[in-house]
Amino acid sequence: MERSQDEAWAKMLEAGRPPHENNWDEAFWPLLEAASHNELFRSMYPWRSLNHLYPSEFDDMRDRHEPFPSIAAAPGKYSVMEHPVTSGILLFETPDPAEAVSFAAEKILCIMNEKRSS
Repeated sequence: MERSQDEAWAKMLEAGRPPHENNWDEAFWPLLEAASHNELFRSMYPWRSLNHLYPSEFDDMRDRHEPFPSIAAAPGKYSVMEHPVTSGILLFETPDPAEAVSFAAEKILCIMNEKRSS
């Protein structure tokens, strides 16, 4: 049975909630909070891989075919990365997680609109 986006976010937030044992998780928490307050990100499913947050229209990562950017969290730095992250293309970098989320959301909306108009 597929979870709702709200259920997926609740699970992700619970798993990422402080206290944290390392700097990477401490850096990831503000990103999760910022993304959970963004309307577009809340309408999608959140996925985490190491220090990257991936938004998806699907509740099963095996179904994920969207070319959406991800956001990497590091202490003091949030980086929006082009899909796939293995390409190493950095689109935006900031010390503000909310700014990174906003930038990524704009990119995702553009990709979704292009997909709809094709």
